[in-house]
Amino acid sequence: MKTNKLLSALLLGGIIASPLIADFHHTFESGASGWYSPGYWGGKLDISQDFAKEGKKSLKLSATDYKGKVYARSIVHITPKYLAGRKIKIGYFARGTGEIYSGALIYDRRSDGGQSMTFKYSEPLNLNDNWQYIEYIADFSETFAAGIAPMIELRGAGTAYVDELNIKYLLPEDLDIKSLSRHQVLREGMAIPQLKFKFSKGGEPIRFFAISENRKVLPTQSSATCDADGSVTYTGAAILPPGAVTVIAASGGCIAASEHAVLSAAEYDRLDKTASRIRLGKPFNVLFLGDSLTDFDRGFNHADKVDFWLGKYNQGKYNTRNAAVRGDFITRVEARLNWTPDKRMEFQQSVYKHLFDPKYDMIFIFLGHNDTMANSKNEYKTPLVSSDEAEASFKRVLAQIRQKSDAGIVLISSASLNHERSRKVADSMSQTTGAGYLFGVPEFLEGYNAMLQKVAAETGCTFVDVYTTMKTLPNRNELLKKEDGVHLTPAGQNFIAEQILNFLAAEKDLLQ
Repeated sequence: MKTNKLLSALLLGGIIASPLIADFHHTFESGASGWYSPGYWGGKLDISQDFAKEGKKSLKLSATDYKGKVYARSIVHITPKYLAGRKIKIGYFARGTGEIYSGALIYDRRSDGGQSMTFKYSEPLNLNDNWQYIEYIADFSETFAAGIAPMIELRGAGTAYVDELNIKYLLPEDLDIKSLSRHQVLREGMAIPQLKFKFSKGGEPIRFFAISENRKVLPTQSSATCDADGSVTYTGAAILPPGAVTVIAASGGCIAASEHAVLSAAEYDRLDKTASRIRLGKPFNVLFLGDSLTDFDRGFNHADKVDFWLGKYNQGKYNTRNAAVRGDFITRVEARLNWTPDKRMEFQQSVYKHLFDPKYDMIFIFLGHNDTMANSKNEYKTPLVSSDEAEASFKRVLAQIRQKSDAGIVLISSASLNHERSRKVADSMSQTTGAGYLFGVPEFLEGYNAMLQKVAAETGCTFVDVYTTMKTLPNRNELLKKEDGVHLTPAGQNFIAEQILNFLAAEKDLLQ
């Protein structure tokens, strides 16, 4: 099977991503690129070949009469992960007739869990036959926002041609920042601990934001000034409800985020009891190999949560390396392991650089989600990697690992995915792009897991079944992101971490 031809569909581990706001450049040569004018606003949107700042095409926005007001408005939805502390520039060139504005629809939280929406605009620009530049800067350097939709608005009768549109972060040239604190898991009612950040220069004014994933909880804010060497510590002592928690340190549009989790008392105590049973007799090094379920949310995913719990009772003895790669399947793992300088580099080849340094005591392999992906072009009838091909590849990979490492190898089953949600996404992709990619077909996942269990038995590896437990959970879909039904929510990351901890607690002899 020529799997490489499908790699272009495996963006972000199988889901087509929203545009990256850090460099969002629209030339409109290939269409409107996500811009649209909803029917409840005035305006008509087209692609024009009459005028172009560069290339051959531009976006054409024509004003219409809507409820007695003549105007046109178009927006594009983007999904930057963090807005608090940022500055975002929305700029473009325009010509035509009428008065045009650059701007954004800003979303904010309400304490009832809903959201408020506010339109923000630049100063107006009167259009003519010359290309003119206009921009709006959304400044969140000292405030929180839940979301942003960049916007073009034309007022009065007229037609605007828009080209070379850019949406980008405004970052200070001489300032950088990073978080120095590891992922923390907190018990409900605990205050966020002191968290350390480091700026590239000292004396900078800092704004802290403590943000709960619970949309009914408004972010808390505090201020500080970093030391002469650039060090600063968060001491806001916010107490937030169960869920994911983010602390952002920001200055001048430059931010660093520190991600943590607050668990209910019952969940925290259950995990704490399990972790307290895991005592390492020696320094213990662990390697994680996997796909986007282990690659995404680095710093606070299940590998990091295991790191927290084992570190709590084995301080200084537990070390981990996460070498997961989004979109991975077993045959691509094999190709990356077999790469030599005379071959074409595999996707993210650098992640495997010096892969077996240092010496590992245990290696977890968590795959299957892309291996079992199905394509609309063959009516979703077959998985990307056949069971026979996957079995043969796994055996070769395991043999190769054992040539380089004496570590115990743990094969983790696939997770149970939201097949119904994934089907809706796949069908929509098929209609708009001509190809849909379906994840989580139970028949394919269960066939993969049966194969994996067989391989584990035949090769002396350990098999850990997370699929069966996850499939029977009444709240399973809460463990998976609503956008795709594939990737893990913070609750899903907690679930996988707990399964790994349960395994380690039951297999204490492997840890000595």
